[in-house]
Amino acid sequence: MSENMESASVFEEFSVQTPNGLTFQGKHWQTKRKRGLPILALHGWLDNCATYNLLAPALNADVYAIDMAGHGKSGHRPKGVRYHLIDNVDDIFAVADALGFDQFILMGHSMGAGVATYAAAISPERITQLVLIEGLGTHTSPSEQAPEVLAAAVKDMKRAHKIKMPVYPLLSDAVAARRGVVGKVSVAAATHLCERGLIGVPGGMTWTSDPRLKMGSAIRLTEDMVMAYLKRIGARTLLIGAETGFFPSAGPLKSRLDAVPDITLATFAGNHHLHLESDTYQPVANAINDFLGFSA
Repeated sequence: MSENMESASVFEEFSVQTPNGLTFQGKHWQTKRKRGLPILALHGWLDNCATYNLLAPALNADVYAIDMAGHGKSGHRPKGVRYHLIDNVDDIFAVADALGFDQFILMGHSMGAGVATYAAAISPERITQLVLIEGLGTHTSPSEQAPEVLAAAVKDMKRAHKIKMPVYPLLSDAVAARRGVVGKVSVAAATHLCERGLIGVPGGMTWTSDPRLKMGSAIRLTEDMVMAYLKRIGARTLLIGAETGFFPSAGPLKSRLDAVPDITLATFAGNHHLHLESDTYQPVANAINDFLGFSA
């Protein structure tokens, strides 16, 4: 068990195996100020559960953040299998079952927020409250583009076995590369993400993430389909946006916000990873604690 220097909260690594044979690993932050149900937290694309290194200790709840399939220290999907974003919904409930959560609060950032959106829509009896950071639903494509989307994905799959991951001689090289993967982040934030996103190899280090995560989607939801999910969310929802964030754009955001029955929007200074930046995470934590009724 490790002590987080930012607060009195401590964390421990945990691991669960799900019926589909995957092993999920993550970090569990405990706090003496624990209140209410546990929070299951999901990270963004090509991130890992270290994205919550600053935010989780500042929340007055037990937080269980997982490395999603193919990310961080968690297992990769079998060879020849695609990474369909929607398959992560199955993983959420499998992990919750393994942890013994009959009910829980679901929190997600970016891609994780999109996955959390769909999970909450289909299981209002288990997910009591929903916290979304820089994400509400996912990217969509018009139905008429479906053939092109599938054709590109088939080409990607044929090249999957040829993908080579970059090797970085020094940690500083990997941190520099990570800074611009999804929006620009600080050196400190990128270092957190590299904490469990790298593995030693001959010549230095490389990413633990599955190269197939960079393959194009074989099928995307349409905007109408996303709206159908949003309308079915039964949990009270908090959406946190960043002033210099990017997802979703202003047009879709308005209609998506209107579709969710009970949602609060709070916007703060910061970038897409505002919850992981040392100068912007605390207002985010305060807003979440207030929303969940966990304020001191």
